[in-house]
Amino acid sequence: MLITLIRFAFVSSQGSINNEPSPPIGLAYLAGVCKSKNVEVKGIDSTGSDVNKIFKIPGTKLQGNGIDIDEIIDLIDPRTEIFGISTMFSHEWNYNRECINKISRKFPKAIIVAGGEHVTALPEYVLRDCKEIDYIALGEGEETWSEIIDNKRNNKNFDNIKGLAYLKND
Repeated sequence: MLITLIRFAFVSSQGSINNEPSPPIGLAYLAGVCKSKNVEVKGIDSTGSDVNKIFKIPGTKLQGNGIDIDEIIDLIDPRTEIFGISTMFSHEWNYNRECINKISRKFPKAIIVAGGEHVTALPEYVLRDCKEIDYIALGEGEETWSEIIDNKRNNKNFDNIKGLAYLKND
């Protein structure tokens, strides 16, 4: 099993220069869970990949700091079975949603699990707004992530995992 953890570009207003991107510590914790369970894990931190790159987000007055979604997709190992995606801030949601949609189109068989402050605060809205997300890990996700790994390994569904939000029969 291969899990790929992703943090998309830090989003801010065009021309903004006072934002300080931070490391995706939540994804680092999830990577630790994967390693403790002997699961192959890869991480893609957009901003960490190129902290000096700034790009305009088409159709908005926003900019991204880091590599863009096409560059991220080029880095994704096609063997990925599960994506863990960090979605921390509400002002980044529209961009994150478009990135998730592109990943889902490119890797339609992979499971997409989102986590972070934004999706935890608005799980039903997020799941209805972005049908490509299969599950949302609510709150601190380490124990939930451990169960996701166990259930995937044992070919069990995720319906009984505490801490997961998902839509069932819409």
